Amino acid sequence: METIQNKAIQTYNDNMNYFKEKHENIYTKMKALEILLDDGRYPHKYDLEYKDGYFDVVDIRTGKFLYNTDSNKFAKETLKTVNTKKDEHVFESFKNYHYIDEDIKLFKTLEATNLFATTASIINYCNKNSSKSHHMKEIYKFIFFGTGLGLHLPVLIQKYDFHATLVIEDDIELFRLSLFTCQYSHIFANKLVYFSIAQNEYEFQTTFTQFFEMSFSLNHYIKFFTLSDRYDEKMKEVQKLILTRPENSYQHELLLTKNKKVLLTLTQNYKFLNLLKKEQESFFDDKPVIVLGAGPSLDVNLQWLKKNQKKFVIVAALASLRTILDADIQPDIVMQIDEKEAETKMLLEKLKNKEFLKKVPCIFSASVPQTLLDICSKKNVYLIEDRTFYKLRKSYLESASIGEAMYAIVLIFNAKNIYLLGLDFALAPDGTTHAKEHQDVKKIDEDKTADQDSIDMDKSLIKIKGNFRNIVHTTPRLSISIPIFNTRTQEYRTDQQNVFNLNDGAYLDATQPLHANELNLTKVLNKKNLHTQLITLFDSYATTTFNKEEKLLLQERKIQIKNIQKSIQTFKNAPSSNTEIFLHNYAIMINSIIQQQKQQHLELLQILTIYFLTISSYIFDFFNTKELKNNKKHIKKLKIEIVEQLQKIIELYTTDLNKITQ
Repeated sequence: METIQNKAIQTYNDNMNYFKEKHENIYTKMKALEILLDDGRYPHKYDLEYKDGYFDVVDIRTGKFLYNTDSNKFAKETLKTVNTKKDEHVFESFKNYHYIDEDIKLFKTLEATNLFATTASIINYCNKNSSKSHHMKEIYKFIFFGTGLGLHLPVLIQKYDFHATLVIEDDIELFRLSLFTCQYSHIFANKLVYFSIAQNEYEFQTTFTQFFEMSFSLNHYIKFFTLSDRYDEKMKEVQKLILTRPENSYQHELLLTKNKKVLLTLTQNYKFLNLLKKEQESFFDDKPVIVLGAGPSLDVNLQWLKKNQKKFVIVAALASLRTILDADIQPDIVMQIDEKEAETKMLLEKLKNKEFLKKVPCIFSASVPQTLLDICSKKNVYLIEDRTFYKLRKSYLESASIGEAMYAIVLIFNAKNIYLLGLDFALAPDGTTHAKEHQDVKKIDEDKTADQDSIDMDKSLIKIKGNFRNIVHTTPRLSISIPIFNTRTQEYRTDQQNVFNLNDGAYLDATQPLHANELNLTKVLNKKNLHTQLITLFDSYATTTFNKEEKLLLQERKIQIKNIQKSIQTFKNAPSSNTEIFLHNYAIMINSIIQQQKQQHLELLQILTIYFLTISSYIFDFFNTKELKNNKKHIKKLKIEIVEQLQKIIELYTTDLNKITQ
């Protein structure tokens, strides 16, 4: 027994040395836990027991064992639950598109801004020549949900030799016990591994993103093993993170369309607003600002807002206008960032008084539909950029929704007291997603969605911390805005700025929960000349012309296009005698473009990066299919398709860019 104990202690020490050298954050956590356990400040939950030739973990409070069987045999049994089949125990990083031949013919005739125009032919070819029932030659990426004592890790790793591994364990004390029994220092020596140990939500998202984006072409099917149903919520979190990835939530076609609209708008001499932080600006010092979204809390507090509207400068999302105008609430600034034509048309059709938009200052994304711009008075319109950089960073503000965009601008203009209403980013207690007049409003039944295996952007429910309630439900789509909102707080909020959250929705960092009926403002603002004053304010921070640096960058984009063309041509002409050489040359082309994107962050590089994120896993998975035959034929066909679709994207972007640089 003494030998077993000494070996366990040696294993622990070896592991601690490994983590200190390779994963210092894990080492720091383990040392801190060690001190707390020794001091009695962290009561032991578990004991490690050795009996009948194997280790087990006993819960001190309940007396129950974690394995309650031979843990060594359990580890070997896991081999039966993991295999190379593509339809078992996998996360899919792609959307399941299915096409018929007529679809492909149509898509090939469409401009690159159309959905599927540059992806369908490649996806369809892979789908037609391989199947989900096939097997992988190799398992590229693997996730362990739960370590237990870690005994199953070396069993699976030795057999499959994963390219990259993610190890998840939320119980920090249980993970510590595994350091006595699992030789992490041995099994992960010279291997790529990511650890998520007792991480909060933000930390886990960061770790998973690193794991996912490392060799992103290998993400098509991510295999996993889960120790118990205790990790079901973590699995749903992974599904959500995959579903809300940029290439899934904002495809390259949309970014290409956005660029087309921005480039057109840039020829029309609209005013672009400078969005650098204005810490010396005092305009809003004595004017409380309320930011209005179209979340369900807007309806709940509508009569309160009507009664108190003259006490605030009101910044309202276009989607909230029907609700507030019908209640005789007059906004002072209107904002919109959505570029979708049909949705904007529907919003405008529902407004009884469109003429109102000619009078009020408007801050829009430069990619909003021309229909909206035409309704407004040009002298009152101020444009910003999101995901494009033609006016450098001065007019740039990336957002997932109008809520965090409005909030950021109010922070940038140094408003001292900011109130948030209709920025719920969560469901109302009755399951409602938006204010009742919003075009996307729906009611989600919690009981019907609780047992869903798959994640849907707009129907699946996620539990998060609430502003007034401990827990509220949100959807994957609504939840995207929360970390962006919190990031804007970190970037722009100063200690002199107070933010009050009036919503019965998501908790937002550095905001103060406050029920509207508890707010006691007595001063009524003089709004007689407010619109004129706001226009004067915004004009002082706006420009209609390109400066010298911006003009140079427009020309540099043309040089960039030539460099990209060279990379594509090199790939086209490179030998492709076998799969390994073909995929190697394809990876070189991708990396060349992505490295440029990291350095310059310009539009075409972003478009192509998202495009590669979309199609590359199909290609790598296709050639990772065990049953695949006649590889040379497939290589030839796919190379032609890849080059053709890349050229289609680049040609359209070049045509649009030339309209402003000629």
